[in-house]
Amino acid sequence: MASTQPSSSQCEIHGLENLEEYYLVWCDKLANNVVKENIEQKLRTIINYLKIFDNIEICEKYIRENIKNLKVILIVSDQFGQIIVPRLQDLSQLMAVYVYCEEKQSSEQWTQQFQKNTPSPVHFIPVGKVYIQVLFFNIQVKGVLTQIDELIESIKHDQKHREKYDETISISIFDPSNKEKSTTGLNSSFMYQQLLTDILIQMESTSADKKELVDACQFFYKDNGEQLKILNDFDQTYSSNQALWWYPRESFLYRLLNKALRIANIDLLFLFRFFIRDLHKQLGELYRSQQDLDQQTLRVYRGQIMSNDEIEQMKSSTGQLLSMNSFLSTSSNRQVALEFATISRNIDGRDMCLLEISADKT
Repeated sequence: MASTQPSSSQCEIHGLENLEEYYLVWCDKLANNVVKENIEQKLRTIINYLKIFDNIEICEKYIRENIKNLKVILIVSDQFGQIIVPRLQDLSQLMAVYVYCEEKQSSEQWTQQFQKNTPSPVHFIPVGKVYIQVLFFNIQVKGVLTQIDELIESIKHDQKHREKYDETISISIFDPSNKEKSTTGLNSSFMYQQLLTDILIQMESTSADKKELVDACQFFYKDNGEQLKILNDFDQTYSSNQALWWYPRESFLYRLLNKALRIANIDLLFLFRFFIRDLHKQLGELYRSQQDLDQQTLRVYRGQIMSNDEIEQMKSSTGQLLSMNSFLSTSSNRQVALEFATISRNIDGRDMCLLEISADKT
């Protein structure tokens, strides 16, 4: 087995092996011969954390034991894929499989059972002012590819959409009518998230804030030339009025900040304190600028993968205070949200949902 990832205590101060949400795992008997340095670098520009295995048992053990609450994109050879994909097909952390082989015909035969488009039950759920419509279906093996450039481009194309629409939503709920939960359970979680956010926003800025973040990210992305270029650009040009421009970019900011907010990792959030504050300030300014518009209600849409538990949690929160603990990218065009969302898929009881959010601007 060979591994190619940062392995210093500098990353471990965050309590995380991987600072991003996704793992890219390549399992192939000849992987160490196939994955040359230039290929590795290209893959890292898509998903920074790359693990390479030439042993099926070790690979399966690693995915089951080390990546329980994160997301795996798996590349397999035809030979290894026929063995490991059936074993892992029910794991919620397995987001997509790409088969890389010399000859398509054999692989296309055994992968058919993992490419079925199985429709989900369609239902429309009103949750206060948020409406959830379950729409789509299950696709697991994304492709059988024989050319390395084709493989890389396919992963890159799919990953761009996965990062925006297949992201786990972290939700905190406060039930003012349930006094028994005032210090435990859902209510305490809600209060913790609100207090943590308020503290980060109110902290005074120092000249060292940005340097701390840049230094930590430079180490984590030390083998990722593309992210290092973006980091250098951020270090040299960022100013507090550019947060809304930087956040949606396909870069370390979007990936790391969303994960930090979702899992409420204090060390990682502390590194982002100045950016969270700047982003919060700019969103507030944008909100105030739109209050003068004639339209009283702002309606936006988002395609989102959600588990049955998450859907039930939102359904049961009617009449309560609900807080999403990360920033959500949305569209004012319903059809656009649907079109971008179709790249995602259902697995292990999760459904593609359409979130319709109505915000009262008065």
